[in-house]
Amino acid sequence: MTTSTPNLQATITANNSVYGAWQSVMVRRDYGNAISVFEFSPVEGAYGASYVSLQLAPGDAVTITLAGQLALTGRVTTRSVAYDKSSHQVVIAGRSVTSDAVDSSIAVKPGNYNGYTFQQAANAVLAEHNINLIMADAGDAATKTFANLVVHYGETAAEFISRMALQRGLYLTDNAQGNLVASRLGQNTSSGATFTEGQNILRATAKMDNQGVVGSYSGVAQSPGNDQNWPPRAFSSTATATGGLPNLRKLFIVEHPTNSAADLADRVQHEADISTLPEFTVNITVNGWTNPSGQLWDTQQVVSVYSPMLFYGGTTTQQLGIQSITFQQDDQNGSTTTLELKPTRLLSETANSGAAAAPAGGTSPFNTNVNTPTPDKPDYTIST
Repeated sequence: MTTSTPNLQATITANNSVYGAWQSVMVRRDYGNAISVFEFSPVEGAYGASYVSLQLAPGDAVTITLAGQLALTGRVTTRSVAYDKSSHQVVIAGRSVTSDAVDSSIAVKPGNYNGYTFQQAANAVLAEHNINLIMADAGDAATKTFANLVVHYGETAAEFISRMALQRGLYLTDNAQGNLVASRLGQNTSSGATFTEGQNILRATAKMDNQGVVGSYSGVAQSPGNDQNWPPRAFSSTATATGGLPNLRKLFIVEHPTNSAADLADRVQHEADISTLPEFTVNITVNGWTNPSGQLWDTQQVVSVYSPMLFYGGTTTQQLGIQSITFQQDDQNGSTTTLELKPTRLLSETANSGAAAAPAGGTSPFNTNVNTPTPDKPDYTIST
């Protein structure tokens, strides 16, 4: 789908060339995933009869813009070609540059990062890939140091950083510039958007699922021993997550060497948060790629959704946080964004902390005390 309208234009820049004639476009970013992905298919004939002028191949460094704004910094990983007597197709796919940290074992020295903060240790192992880790509203996790932190042989940078993140209650995501971003849950910002059933929602789905929810989590760990601390101290901690089966499922966690009971508590609570995130998911597809402020949609932005069909128990309106974003464009649907949404209480690091046991029948996953005014009755037309 080619267009001259700036806010609908998708481009890939590589090797000092800009490519903008695309039949289909897809860019996806997930909160909690260190890699974003893309897949583009060019307009047939736009780059010559045999696509000879589409000089994109695996390994090429690319930047992707949507609506004139940087959306992804990455590399091409796949170029697929297919044709028959009536059609020809090329698909260019790839991942963000942070994939280097996921695919490559750590080769830097010293391998021992005792006394380092999370950011210092992460950037030490990321330096060989020219990737930078930034902290976004990470609280005290930004200043705490690790008493015992060693790279495991063969461990990738992403595995090493994820292991640290578990102990600090942090989530990893990449951004458009190709950085890794570490943050805690609960850093939601308002997008100013309101979506209403029958008016500006093109498609929507909702799913409630407590298959992975565990009612209680208990952790045990031991600090490393030394001349001043022998035998090593042992710690224990517990956390409770809300869910449909709080008293029937328990999970016990044996943690890596831990320096304090507070560190273990962060680790156990992080496990509870991860388990609860799938409890309720809403996917809505909307026109365009930008939020009301004109910026590309981003994770952890909050939207208001009015949809009696999606919610139950008398709930009609919810404040939901964006966990995943999929930007798309094609001839059939135009330019759209699919937002994967969670109740903001599930995207809060304090959502499950010390939560009371749920009744046998389970608890509602929805936010409570939502005072958003109810819109007029939907007229079931789509505004474009």
